[in-house]
Amino acid sequence: MTTDPLDQKVLVSDSAPAEAGRRASRPERRGGGRGVATLERTALLILLVAICVLFSVLPQSRHDFASLTDVRNIAANVVVGGVLALAAIIPLVAGEFDFSIGLTLEFTAMITAGFIVRLHQPLGVAILAGLGTGLVIGIVNGYLVAYRKLNSFIITFAVATVVTGLIELYANGNSILVSTDPLTSFGLTSALWLGIPQSLYAFAAVALIAWYVLDHTPIGRYWHAAGSNRAAATLVGLPVRRLVFLSFVASGVLASASGILYLSQQGSATPNVGQGYVLPAYAAVFLGATVFKIGRFNVWGTVVAVFFVAIGSTGLVFAGLQPWVQSVFQGAVLIIALGITRVIGRRHGTETAAAGPKL
Repeated sequence: MTTDPLDQKVLVSDSAPAEAGRRASRPERRGGGRGVATLERTALLILLVAICVLFSVLPQSRHDFASLTDVRNIAANVVVGGVLALAAIIPLVAGEFDFSIGLTLEFTAMITAGFIVRLHQPLGVAILAGLGTGLVIGIVNGYLVAYRKLNSFIITFAVATVVTGLIELYANGNSILVSTDPLTSFGLTSALWLGIPQSLYAFAAVALIAWYVLDHTPIGRYWHAAGSNRAAATLVGLPVRRLVFLSFVASGVLASASGILYLSQQGSATPNVGQGYVLPAYAAVFLGATVFKIGRFNVWGTVVAVFFVAIGSTGLVFAGLQPWVQSVFQGAVLIIALGITRVIGRRHGTETAAAGPKL
């Protein structure tokens, strides 16, 4: 047993020295081995560049891809789905699913718009109300999963169903239109800073915060530990239930942030839109586990995957295919990503993290 810099006791297996000796005795991977590893870590990034080039030269789509306005629109369109993917990644890192994120997005947009339009509250109060909506949903999910030990897949799906009813009650089947104000002005694709849509900076800021928390803070390391091996995390004294609870709270707040960004871009809150963002978000998260940190959920891999899914879906429509192809493409990406992460996880010894929570 040893102690890490944060005075957390860590169990070390008796077989560790032997394993270290075996690793030391293996010939070091040289030249081609390092090249293959680098290619594995960057394959999705290369593929992203390739599809951008492809859609830029195809006669059916090159006009749209050559348009700076359309490029900005695509970039702005990844914001909502990108933040939602970051909301999905935290419970996954901790070993759980959260399928209520889409309805949290939708309900947050509805509550925020209602505070502005129906209650005539200042924008700051409306945003706090929206974030509070996600916080409450995250607390409910976290309590039921972490402290009542209920299955996260079923519970978050059930909570999403409850939220659907609350949305119908609150909206009565109607959209809530938000007139021009600082929020909707911020979300316009024509609202640029240094030639880039302002909302894209918000996505970048959220991604930076998520990356720092997951990779450079104690709670991020503990989330990874709980998701990789919950029994071992419990044995070394980590507060696993609290960690799982906090992962759902963080997921709820990030999902509500995506709902506020959705409202800023659309200018209205509309029922029955949230679930459409869930499949692309999870496709991006699992596909992101095939890049940079092979076999592990990671923020920058997810960001690259978000752009890949968005550009691939939009490019297929630009190429003249029917809109239903987008759903087929997104579903196929998720299936392929799940298969790849499982294979890569087995090869790199990270199968639990790559394969995701067990149902």
